[in-house]
Formats: sequence, C-alpha cells, structure tokens
Amino acid sequence: MKSFIAVLVIFALLLVLIVSNAIYVRRIFSEISELASQVEESDDIREIPNIWSKSQRILSFSIEADEIERMNDLMESLRTSIAADNPYDISKYCRLIKELAEELIEYERISLDSIF
Repeated sequence: MKSFIAVLVIFALLLVLIVSNAIYVRRIFSEISELASQVEESDDIREIPNIWSKSQRILSFSIEADEIERMNDLMESLRTSIAADNPYDISKYCRLIKELAEELIEYERISLDSIF
C-alpha cells in the first residue's frame, strides 16, 4: 500500500511539472507574440530579444533544438534590423517571430496526448 501511495504522489508531481512547464512556455511565447504584434512601438520591440535571451535556457528543456535555433536566428536578425534601423526588416522579422511563437504555443497545448 505504501508503494502505491508513493507512486501516486510521484505521478501527481509529474503531472504538476508537465502542466507548469506548459503554462510557462505558453506565457513566454504569448508575451513574445504580443510584443511582435506591436511593430509600431519600437521600445516594445527592443524587449523581444531580451525576453528571449532571459528565458531561452529554460525553454530549451521543453522545446526542440530546431525550434530554438530558428528562434535564435530570427532574434539575431531582429537585433541586426533594429541596430540598422530598417523598418521593413523589423516588420518582417517581427511577423516571422510572431508566427513561430504562435506555432510553439500550439505545440504546448495541454491535452491528454501531450501528457501521456
């Protein structure tokens, strides 16, 4: 009976970790997507790479390496465009970042398939 209770506690902890991770990933990518939508407000756009660099290490545990690399490339291109003050490229990379962020939000949707 004790082992059954221990297994249930471990299972519950695992479920809590999975749900917490999904919520965190969705929150970060929602914030990035929202900021990328506001192309006209240049101060907010400068925050996008900062948010990504702060959370990238934690996100790399739950997001595939290819997706992390794609986001890194887009963030670096956005930084370069901001430094060059190129509004066309800033708009383009913000749109691409928003699309990728929304795609990753969809991947982290909580469902029975994602848990089991």
